[in-house]
Amino acid sequence: MSEKVKITLSDARPMLVPKATWPLVSKASEDTDHNNQELSRRYYLRVRLHASRGSGLEYYGADNEGAPSLQAHKDGRCVVYGWSESSCQGESGNQAGYACTLDAAPEKIRQVGEAIGADESLVMDCISDLPEVVESDDDETGLPAEITITIGVKTIEQAQSLAGSMIEWERLLRADAAKVGLPG
Repeated sequence: MSEKVKITLSDARPMLVPKATWPLVSKASEDTDHNNQELSRRYYLRVRLHASRGSGLEYYGADNEGAPSLQAHKDGRCVVYGWSESSCQGESGNQAGYACTLDAAPEKIRQVGEAIGADESLVMDCISDLPEVVESDDDETGLPAEITITIGVKTIEQAQSLAGSMIEWERLLRADAAKVGLPG
């Protein structure tokens, strides 16, 4: 059985997702202390993307330059969530989260950051850690012709698994494009 993570959502029931098929694509965290004492507050922001096939890696962040592409599941879902912790007397932590698309993630990161009391710098760190979108100007439909999400793999088996996923993803995209009359 794969490891799962329970995610508290602000506007729906909690989600229990397998880490293997919902890898982290962005994360940011910050510790603050109170005048260099042991009392501190910690803030965490996370974004997980529903992947078409997991490779066992926990984090596919922007620091994996030159890695092959992670294939998003055709449903395009992601989940943005965060929480805060405090060791200060009389304070408790907060949680927030939203299911959304990757395109809506920056707005949801801001909402989660505000809900947990995170600084703007932490919100910007999480947004800047999101996967890059590379769009081509060659598409006549006005839709992005190419979207690349950078990931990292550690073994040949993981790379082969991802290559198989990419071939299947391309086949599904071409089939969907043909259904609505777009050029394949």
